[in-house]
Amino acid sequence: MSGTRIIFFIQSSNTSSLIIEKVPFVIPFEKRVKLFKILINDGSTYNRNPFRRIYNMSNQPSVSLVVRRTHLYEDGFEKLSKENAPNLRQRLKVTFLNPTGLAEVGIDGGGLSREFLTEIIRAGFDPTRGFFIYASDKTLYPNPQASAITLDYLKHYYFLGRILAKAIYEGVLVELQFAYFFLAKIVSRSGGGGVGFDYLHSLDPQLYKQLLFLKNYKGDVRDLSLDFTMVQSIFGQSETIELKPGGKHIPVTEENRVEYVHLIANYKLNKMIYPQVRAFTAGLNDVIPIDWVRLFDAEELQTLISGADMVIDVNDLKQHTFYIGRSWSPCALLISNQAFPTLPVHQSG
Repeated sequence: MSGTRIIFFIQSSNTSSLIIEKVPFVIPFEKRVKLFKILINDGSTYNRNPFRRIYNMSNQPSVSLVVRRTHLYEDGFEKLSKENAPNLRQRLKVTFLNPTGLAEVGIDGGGLSREFLTEIIRAGFDPTRGFFIYASDKTLYPNPQASAITLDYLKHYYFLGRILAKAIYEGVLVELQFAYFFLAKIVSRSGGGGVGFDYLHSLDPQLYKQLLFLKNYKGDVRDLSLDFTMVQSIFGQSETIELKPGGKHIPVTEENRVEYVHLIANYKLNKMIYPQVRAFTAGLNDVIPIDWVRLFDAEELQTLISGADMVIDVNDLKQHTFYIGRSWSPCALLISNQAFPTLPVHQSG
């Protein structure tokens, strides 16, 4: 189904619109991606003709910014704030300053802005910056203790949501792998973006196994000497958190252990990072309406962000590659083989 036919299909029936809104997953992923791109490009100056597209880019409203390569994140955070750049759907025109403070030579026809997006996202989501940290499987999720980094930490989450949405909007793939539970919260259609116990496996598989053990424990649960509290390290100090009012006086029993398990999971998955996720999602929604993002599930959203793992068959590539002014040669093969390692794919053939 072509893009035009997809839009016509949606617009021609209230039922089809309802399907897209409520149960989009009955439509194949590839068609939802087409719809997503159409929604993004609708009303823009997008054109399949590359020469016309270059002309349009030079005549559409843009956001100009000058950033130091040595302070890329700091400059981007200031100059692309909501106050200074209210519409991030507009094209970026980026000028880089080298370490000596001189402007680098070059006109941004799209390449510089793509480089900027790639680099600022790498810097902003770097765990050493502290706003995102690694789960046990080296995927990223918001730092529950980010408030210790800076008083305006929520502005940074809003900014990171906007800048990631800008990359998605522009079709710029970035090398980020997010925790499954975090992406599930973004695309969740439940109020507040809450996710349940089973998602704990993507954050802390060891705790998940321990809680499963408790749920299925055949002995006397009281022998485990648990109550409705948990010990949490907060800013380097161990603190006891009550999972419900008076929790330290409520023992975990066979009758209430399921409640205990779900309260632990809710605290870890939802309550600890609620402000961060809310700010991040609001920033994302400022560039791409969240209903568009929710055309996809968590795994599919990851594909939109970083691309899909693909297998490149070099022999097939040689057979279907068109060269102007030259044929496939050892030199061309060498150049191609040098380029492939930069792609997030696996080579075969």
